Amino acid sequence: MRVSEKQSFLHGAAVLAVAGIAVKIIGAFYKIPLGSILGPVGMANFSVAYNIYALLFVLSTAGVPVAVSKLVAESLACGRVSEVCKIYRVSYLAFVSVGAAGFVLMFVFAKPIATIMGNADAAAAIRAISPAVLFVSMSAINRGYFQGQSNMYPTAISEVAEASGKLVFGIGAAWYLKTRGFSDGMVSAGAVCGVSAGALLSALYFAAKRDNGEQSRNTRTQSFPEILLKLIKLSVPITLGAAVISLTNVIDSALVMNLLGERLFSRERAKWLFGAYNYATTLFNLPSALVATLSASLIPTLSGALAKREFTSLSKGVNTGIKLAMMLAVPASFGMSYLSEGIIELLYGGGIDAECIAVSGKLLAIVSAAIAPLCLVTVTSSVHQAMGSADIPVKAMLCGCVVKIISNLVLVSDSDINIYGAAWSTVLCYFTIAVFNVSSLKKYSFIKLKKSDVFLAPLFLGIVTFCAATVAKKCAFSVFDSKITTVLAVASGAAACVACAFLTGIAAKDDFKVTFKRKKVSKFLNND
Repeated sequence: MRVSEKQSFLHGAAVLAVAGIAVKIIGAFYKIPLGSILGPVGMANFSVAYNIYALLFVLSTAGVPVAVSKLVAESLACGRVSEVCKIYRVSYLAFVSVGAAGFVLMFVFAKPIATIMGNADAAAAIRAISPAVLFVSMSAINRGYFQGQSNMYPTAISEVAEASGKLVFGIGAAWYLKTRGFSDGMVSAGAVCGVSAGALLSALYFAAKRDNGEQSRNTRTQSFPEILLKLIKLSVPITLGAAVISLTNVIDSALVMNLLGERLFSRERAKWLFGAYNYATTLFNLPSALVATLSASLIPTLSGALAKREFTSLSKGVNTGIKLAMMLAVPASFGMSYLSEGIIELLYGGGIDAECIAVSGKLLAIVSAAIAPLCLVTVTSSVHQAMGSADIPVKAMLCGCVVKIISNLVLVSDSDINIYGAAWSTVLCYFTIAVFNVSSLKKYSFIKLKKSDVFLAPLFLGIVTFCAATVAKKCAFSVFDSKITTVLAVASGAAACVACAFLTGIAAKDDFKVTFKRKKVSKFLNND
């Protein structure tokens, strides 16, 4: 495969951010009508299958893009161009085999897995989503290959293709099965079938993009075993760290379902409550998904700077990455918490009743407190991984997951708290991980965090967002209905946040000069 042209960190981050926004918009068109089609019980089936898939997906692919990206970036930084293609071949052979094993395991043992999870109706959905584990492992290697060259366009295109396939096939299959009177379990299977279809589209895109271009053979390269050993050393700690969270989510699902269903409510009511909880967590995860695209662009930049021992550039990259993540996360946390019930009604009100809106709204208000810690965890984990300390996020996540499981056992089993305990345990979990990750940055003496830039400035933007949304909501409430009021409040909060960021200089103009390289844009940005 031919080595592609490099992009700056912020340019790459911008490409992935735009793709991330597109993916989230497409995802909204998938998840929102899906919530209406499936209802709370169907959403519970969907979530059980998706959590199982996410665990096997993580085990087969989580560390792959990061490991491949880091090795490729280091090889290029040291001038070993011919080694890049060898890294690709070794990683493809090794990790696609793992993805294939995950697919077989999930398909064959779908029924017993669903039973253990306390939701036997989810077995069909587990089988329907199982091929995605194989297809995503193929895409993960290619994404890491291009990200290591700081070329984020293939990753961006593949993500949009994957999301589009999920939307078209998932909604189409769910709607068809629902209108034909199939059971909730089969309708949920149709919905998750879209995930497999989207993953297949992404894999096909990279297969079409393969290019066995000319390779430089003038430099010595590492052997296959050497490369494989490095890939394993890099990917396994990252995979374990990511798997801790995914495994905890699986345990969390089974724990919450069983605690609610055996001790407090009927099995159907437990599924209903868990479905309502998943409406909230779907929205809660949106900001962190965008930050994950930023982190993907950050790793090769930091790895390259570390290989060249450019510590000033490295420290600046860390500060920029955390600052951008917090500028997105903190205002989102303030706004989503304040407008939680209105947002649930706006997005899902057509397919769920008033009780579900109220319960999901309260759950969203609680878990929104964890948006900033989760985004901080995402970006600082990437920093530690780029520094070669992938064990730190693993230890942090283990601590957080222990907190989550214990708090679930204590809170969810309380009849007065029940499902709301699951939301509070999520908040406690990510606060624990964030504190561990950030405090561990002191290990790197060359990284100097500017706390006023990365924490206080985003907090100020969050307060501005909250105040603007509050004023807009109070002014619009007496004139418009609740849905229009929510739209106006969200728009006002977002507009005030963006305007304040630029007017106060929190969003530095120099960052955007680096990001946008076209002459017209640069000329515009230079007009003070």
